[in-house]
Amino acid sequence: MFTDQTSECVSFPSSWKRERSLANSGCQTGDLITEEVAVQSRKYRDQKVQTDEEKDKGFRLADDRSGNLAEFLARVEPYLSKCLNKNLRSHAFDEYNVVWDEDNASVSCIRKLENAQFEGQLQITGLSWNSTGAVIAAAYGRYDHEDWCTHKTALCTWNLERRTIDENKPDTILELSCCLMCVAFHPTNPAVIAGGNFDGAVLLWDLSKEDDMLLATSETGEDSHQEPVSKVIWVPDTTTSKKNKFLLMSVSGDGKMLVWKYDRKTKKFELNNGFILMSSSLPKELKKTRNMRGDKEVGVTSVSFNCENKESFIVGSEPGALFKCSMNAHGEPAGSHVVSSVPLRSPVTFTYNPHYGPVYSAEFSRSIGMPS
Repeated sequence: MFTDQTSECVSFPSSWKRERSLANSGCQTGDLITEEVAVQSRKYRDQKVQTDEEKDKGFRLADDRSGNLAEFLARVEPYLSKCLNKNLRSHAFDEYNVVWDEDNASVSCIRKLENAQFEGQLQITGLSWNSTGAVIAAAYGRYDHEDWCTHKTALCTWNLERRTIDENKPDTILELSCCLMCVAFHPTNPAVIAGGNFDGAVLLWDLSKEDDMLLATSETGEDSHQEPVSKVIWVPDTTTSKKNKFLLMSVSGDGKMLVWKYDRKTKKFELNNGFILMSSSLPKELKKTRNMRGDKEVGVTSVSFNCENKESFIVGSEPGALFKCSMNAHGEPAGSHVVSSVPLRSPVTFTYNPHYGPVYSAEFSRSIGMPS
């Protein structure tokens, strides 16, 4: 019924896999073109120089001018002898040993002077040496005022020539009811010292007195400063032929530079002269950033006089400008809103390139003003 039978193989293509195809191809860049060129300079030149031989010069002795030398020595001898005798009496360099061989630029602390009463409460706002170099004065105050000043401050002095000096206790303490912002000893009188306080007043003391050392105080009003006094400085009195006569100049944030004269008879300050710094003197770089009228006052932060030209001085300002000024300048007068018993005018004769921050100190060298 059943029989074996062999059939031929049957195949069928895959429905999900395709046949792969292969192809070969090649590529190549085009031929590179190269070229060689050689160059060489064609012209050259040699140049030689030589100095001419100098002719022999005859030897000649210098003219005998010993007479002029003797005349010069005779003229300067009295002044040199006076200075040498003054140096012999000075104690400024006592206990100072010069080390000639050791090249050491470091600074060492010799003394640390302080008033223990004000430690951590007040700052030293000013320092000044007296004319003998023996006494140093320190003004105590604060810079961070937000309202009226009610601090109890003082002017303190130490005499460094005393053998029993107490570094934590001043020799002299002058108590004040307002912050003292600056001090300056008299150039020739070692006992007279001036200062300026936060209320705009200028004060004068005589430390040689046993009691009531205060000599004078500038009166409040139109002739006084309306801002804290930034600095006081003694200036030569050029209106008199007498030697060692000085006036006192005070500068302030109100732009005024007032020159005071102390009257020994009335024991009062008299306003002798005055100047004012206005925005019209500011350089263009600072005017662009400040929209203000030309007669607006500009705060003065520092002042220094030329040691060779008694009429020339420089001032630093709050905006950052530094000005060269003259006591004889007849600049622009103050605006009508400024009232004073003496005419105030601008002393500016030249404006230096400005800083873009307050000039806190400026000192005059022998030739130019050096701001810092």
